[in-house]
Amino acid sequence: MKFGRPRITLKLKIQLFIKSLLLTAVVCFSFNVSAQTLSITNGVQIYYALTNTTVTMAGRSELRLTTTNNPIPDCTINLTSADAWVLLPSIRPSIVSNYLSQFQVNGAAAVYSSDIRVVEYAMGTVVIPHSPNITPLQIFAGPNFLGISTNFGLYTYYNTSAALGVFNQNIRSFRPKRGYMAALAQNSNGTGASQVFVAQDADLDVGFLSANVNQSIAFVRVFPWRWTAKKGWGGSTFISMTAALWWYDWGNSPNSAEESAASSPLDRE
Repeated sequence: MKFGRPRITLKLKIQLFIKSLLLTAVVCFSFNVSAQTLSITNGVQIYYALTNTTVTMAGRSELRLTTTNNPIPDCTINLTSADAWVLLPSIRPSIVSNYLSQFQVNGAAAVYSSDIRVVEYAMGTVVIPHSPNITPLQIFAGPNFLGISTNFGLYTYYNTSAALGVFNQNIRSFRPKRGYMAALAQNSNGTGASQVFVAQDADLDVGFLSANVNQSIAFVRVFPWRWTAKKGWGGSTFISMTAALWWYDWGNSPNSAEESAASSPLDRE
C-alpha cells in the first residue's frame, strides 16, 4: 500500500501556501508603515526614536528624541521656523553631525554653520535652524517694548554713536531670542554698571531696566548661548580622554567651537 506519500505532499503544499500568505501579509504591513508623516506646529512632542518618517516642524515647536543610538533612521526633518528645534538629550554633537544630511531648513538641505546650529545641550545636543547672521536681540527706545526698535547681531561691538545710532544711551527695553545672551554696560568700553541677560529656555522679555542702566547703556554685545553641563577639564590636552563637556585654558583658543565642548579663557590677572 502506497497511500501515505500523496498526503505528505499535500500537507507540504498547504504549509508552503500558508507561509506564502504570511510573507505577503508581512511585506504589505511593512510597506504600509514604511512611509509616515509627522507635522508639529507649536508645542513639544517626545519620542524614543523615529523611523521612515517625514517630519515637518513649524511655529514654536520642539521634537525630543530620547534614544542613545540613531534617532532618525530613514527620516527627513524639515524645520520651517526659526523656533522649531530638535533636542537629542542623550547623543553628543559630534555624533549628531552625522545625521545632518537628513535635516532641511525651509525645504532645502541644511548646511552646518550656514543655516543650522548643532549645539551642546548638557549631555546631549540641540539642533537649531539659525544662521550666523541672525539678529537675535531686539531693542526698544521705550519701556515695555514701545517706541522705535531695531535688531542687533552676534559678536559685534555696539559701543559707538555710529553703531548704536539713536539708541546710544536710549535703550529702555529689549527681547533676546531663546538660545542667546546679551551683555549691556553703561560705558562704551564695557565698564560701569552692567548686566548680562540669558534667554536659556525661552525668548526673554525685559520690559523695564534697573535705574542704573535705564537710558544709560553705551555698550551692547550679543553671543550664542550654550547649555553646558558640569563635567569640565582644565587645559585642552586630555579632553577626549576625559570626555569633558567644557574646558578652560590660558587665553582664547581659536578651537573653541560650539559643537563638541565649550571653552572658557582663563584670565591670568
